[in-house]
Amino acid sequence: MDDKNTFSLNPIPFSLGSGIVKKEIKKIITNKTKSRDQVLFIVDKFFQSSFKFNFSSRKIYFYYLDSSEPTTDGIQNLMRHFKSSIEKPKIIFGIGGGVVLDTAKAISNLYNNPGNPSKYQGWDLLNNPGIYKVGIPTISGTGAEASRTCVLINSKTGLKLGMNSNFTYFDYLILDYGLTKSVPKNLFFQTLSDAYFHAMELIEGRYRNEIADDYALLALRHLDEIFKSNRLKSDLNRRKAMLASYYAGFAISLSMVGLVHPVSASIGKVFDIPHTKANLLAFKGVKEFYKERWKELNSYFVKHDQSYPTLDNKIDKSIINNLINLTIVHEKPLSNMLGPSYKRILNKAKLINIFESI
Repeated sequence: MDDKNTFSLNPIPFSLGSGIVKKEIKKIITNKTKSRDQVLFIVDKFFQSSFKFNFSSRKIYFYYLDSSEPTTDGIQNLMRHFKSSIEKPKIIFGIGGGVVLDTAKAISNLYNNPGNPSKYQGWDLLNNPGIYKVGIPTISGTGAEASRTCVLINSKTGLKLGMNSNFTYFDYLILDYGLTKSVPKNLFFQTLSDAYFHAMELIEGRYRNEIADDYALLALRHLDEIFKSNRLKSDLNRRKAMLASYYAGFAISLSMVGLVHPVSASIGKVFDIPHTKANLLAFKGVKEFYKERWKELNSYFVKHDQSYPTLDNKIDKSIINNLINLTIVHEKPLSNMLGPSYKRILNKAKLINIFESI
């Protein structure tokens, strides 16, 4: 079998614990680099003062990233910056949420696959493995730490597409659930819903396999235990949340999302809103296709006194048409949920109804 055209069935190795991150980083740098090797850290700005390392014999470079979703032009400009500022790194660490983790994966890929990132948006278009990369999620739910893609907004087309490849997986993960202790309850809850969508859309879809199913069901079991708990952010639940995010992210890398994510991608692009909020808005619009799941997630919202986000923007005819065009191009996930005749089911009238209901 051609490895470029098959999914990796090997889970990413990881360390799990609370307060382990600095010890694990030092261990990896010691084991994976030699004197004078360059190490690149791409870190969420929120943690700018939290990660300081002094390796007298290594060259350490920190780049602090904001939460704006990455674009192909932005990643290309970032590559130019790194190439002009530092030597080619031996290791890249990504420390943050989905945006930071996807950026770290994209930069790793592009060091050994030159050219505009848009060249590699699609399925198995990367020719070479990237630089050794370590993912350190600081929030649970995005699944970016475990997926085989890094999602970028194409600067020319406006489409959100990933570099889907076995080469995009992180080589190692540090799952330190101590890093999520400061996450506000509402954000912790909402990002966990992202993991819920990954696992749920897989189970509800057509493109199934036993390994992906097992990981998705394991994620849903952890999420159910967390959401039914009275102490949402207890140490145990934050540990389970870190694992649920990992399991759901890896599961979806072996299968496919469904209807929520294509609708979410268009909403996020048109209104420039974060992925998690866009997912929840999208779920409101497509709830008729997921009636039991809608009921289940609503029960969690009620228990923890949470509310769905609202869209304050006015939606006129031109915006509706743009939303439709940006949704309908996601053939694989739409056919996963609705079958090969998805365009007949998601006709213009139905899509207008979906977006107006949001």
